[in-house]
Amino acid sequence: MFELFSAYGDPYFDLAVRLRVPGLRHALSRRRHDAFGVVLQAVSCAVNEQEALRLRLHERKVVRFDTVHPSWVVVGHDGVMRFANGRHDNDLEVFLASVERTSALAAKRPGLAGAHAWDDFVYLRHLPEVELLGARMQRSGRPSDSVPHVMWGAIVDDAIGMTVSAHHGLVDETDVVAFVGSVRGRLESYVAASVATRIAAL
Repeated sequence: MFELFSAYGDPYFDLAVRLRVPGLRHALSRRRHDAFGVVLQAVSCAVNEQEALRLRLHERKVVRFDTVHPSWVVVGHDGVMRFANGRHDNDLEVFLASVERTSALAAKRPGLAGAHAWDDFVYLRHLPEVELLGARMQRSGRPSDSVPHVMWGAIVDDAIGMTVSAHHGLVDETDVVAFVGSVRGRLESYVAASVATRIAAL
């Protein structure tokens, strides 16, 4: 697969899906969590579960990272876009606190300074203003451009539109389907934990 698709002028594919997670908006409200941070952590965990999504091209060789970290877009008060390079963590509360700190620091940086400082990351983009139906991700055109992109939109009727873009020489559709299933499962577990906490408090 790698030899075949790496020879293509455009070896990337984009897969758009719609994730239904009943009770998600209510659980977020009950637990007073930021929707972006919760979905971001589910995505980060799901990416790290899939070996193919941790593969990168470096000097025409395939490199596998044990852990990859989230890099997301932050828009400052001046309307200028910055990139925030976070760190993956399986603990939700630790992760959410880290996202808040990292986003605040990134918003103060000049322009795109320090963008994508590591090789071991995944690009993430949230568009909360729109009900995302699909997207074609922008690519640099460099031969080493192999970082997966994940974009998602607003939560509408407990459903999230999400698009995953990946290098077909490293990732195939079954890897993305497994990734999507993991994201959904993690968000469903988040909702279930919220329900269990409410019942325990009664």
